[in-house]
Amino acid sequence: MQNTNINENRLFLGYDLVNLQKGEEIIFKVKRHPVGIFYAMLISIALLSLFVFFIFYELPKILNQETMHVSLIAAAILLICFSGLIFAFNFFYSKIYFGNGWVLTSDSLTQISQQSLFRKQSSQLSLANLQDVTAEQNGLLTHIFGYGTVKCVTAGDAKNFDLSYCPDPSYYAKQILNAKEKFVQVHKSRLVQNSTDMAIVPNLDE
Repeated sequence: MQNTNINENRLFLGYDLVNLQKGEEIIFKVKRHPVGIFYAMLISIALLSLFVFFIFYELPKILNQETMHVSLIAAAILLICFSGLIFAFNFFYSKIYFGNGWVLTSDSLTQISQQSLFRKQSSQLSLANLQDVTAEQNGLLTHIFGYGTVKCVTAGDAKNFDLSYCPDPSYYAKQILNAKEKFVQVHKSRLVQNSTDMAIVPNLDE
């Protein structure tokens, strides 16, 4: 995956990608796997199917002929309202679901959490405080559809970062570990360079 230049002027889940430090590069941006929405849609379709079955197959059995016509009209109106509620639920759920993601740069990992329709939170973790990264895929479906959970363990009292329904979790976990390793190497080189520069500064008092 190619790095994105820091001058690229666009947002990712409301996070400002250009608001980075000098020399900081974006390594990846990832959102949740669509399979989570698929599960929600399956549940919605199942509920709607049960409602339709009750209205058109079970309801006529318990109604008499005199009131059946009016009752079926009322049931059809209820069906339309129920379908609208399910559509609205899936729409808002998808907005919240896809509002979660990660942005990894050469210096930090940012977690963007859509906690409700009107509440979003972003947390940033310096790679210096990153201790360990694991990728989990539990169950057959996670391997079939290629998703799982990536967990980042932090140092000290900092909150751990978890991204559920992450696509190809092993790949992204490896990217984070590689970024951490490169971060350590770069900062070690800077410390050595600074120490060398200080050692060769001439003493002007002599």
